[in-house]
Amino acid sequence: HHVFTLDPAGVMARATVISRAEGDLTMPSPEDMLLHLASQNTEDGFSRLRRLVDVDRIIDRGEVDWIQLVREARKSRLEVILALTLRLSECLLGTGVPDGYIERLAVSRLARIHLALLDPPSWLPSATGPRYHLGHLAVSFWSTSPDRRMRRLRQVSTGDRDPLTWLWEGKAQPGETPHRLTPGPVLM
Repeated sequence: HHVFTLDPAGVMARATVISRAEGDLTMPSPEDMLLHLASQNTEDGFSRLRRLVDVDRIIDRGEVDWIQLVREARKSRLEVILALTLRLSECLLGTGVPDGYIERLAVSRLARIHLALLDPPSWLPSATGPRYHLGHLAVSFWSTSPDRRMRRLRQVSTGDRDPLTWLWEGKAQPGETPHRLTPGPVLM
């Protein structure tokens, strides 16, 4: 159901085997770990800062093949979500991403504008309340690759569950019982 895909055979082919006393351990390449973390960010709406910390730690080890990462991001259609993941990691944690690298992922101007207007660094770390749920929906939409964005919009607009039902029912946030807002004092 996702609008992007990781190639399991490719992940295994690029993995390295580490021999340990307890047995061999197969480790994905740093590039595949970064793509996996980026894809997980879309599943939980960037609500887990630890994923960005993991991104920072992987990059800090200095073993990332940045050319391979671009190649695999394009094959998996993860360019936008990887760019957003890397930018957030830079903004929030000071992660050392090579100069101009995020631009090489070729995020469309329209997606960059909308993601910038959402200003995710200011609210994603706190990740609560109605703004988070609306923001998560918008980030999910704009981080989808352009050729699959309309598919994502159709999923949201024609699916069994309207993601904004809670708003139209007068709830403060998903899961609450509908209520009426009591007007405050009128300022003259």
